Amino acid sequence: MKVNYFRPRKPNIEGLNLKNVSYLRTHDDARTIGEAINENAKIVVVGSSFIGMEMASYCVGKVKQITVIGSIPFHRSFGKEIGSQVQRFFESKGVEFLLDTTPQSLKSVKNDGAVQQVVLKDGKVLEADAVVIGIGVLPSVDFLKGSQLLLSENDYIVVDERMQTNVKDVYAVGDAVF
Repeated sequence: MKVNYFRPRKPNIEGLNLKNVSYLRTHDDARTIGEAINENAKIVVVGSSFIGMEMASYCVGKVKQITVIGSIPFHRSFGKEIGSQVQRFFESKGVEFLLDTTPQSLKSVKNDGAVQQVVLKDGKVLEADAVVIGIGVLPSVDFLKGSQLLLSENDYIVVDERMQTNVKDVYAVGDAVF
């Protein structure tokens, strides 16, 4: 049995079920994104950390337009100074950044089931042939439900300062612990 330990964090916006909206977690996600990439494509990336910036990097030179919606790239991991340098580098390659705004909804204006627009909270509307959402992951601990392990209300594994769970001799570390 293959266990997927993380699931993508999904924004609370309308239109996530449209075609060409992806999360880049699986081989199928990569295939779907790849099918949308061509020299005339307008790609919108939601998120400016690792997944989002990897996606933007892949698209440089392959698509007509890349827009990243988020904050200064990698600012939580590396700080604003390094993040600003990364942003300037990407901008020199043609990537546009929309900072301090978020998507409000994704729209299919042709009513064909595929995304064509990203409507931002500030009212701006972006054209999009594909949207990639890379805003982080959540632990997937469904396989632990019903076990003796204590889970938090947010589905994280509860540990003490020594990383021990509530079960004797069972320890947990990493992104899935609280």
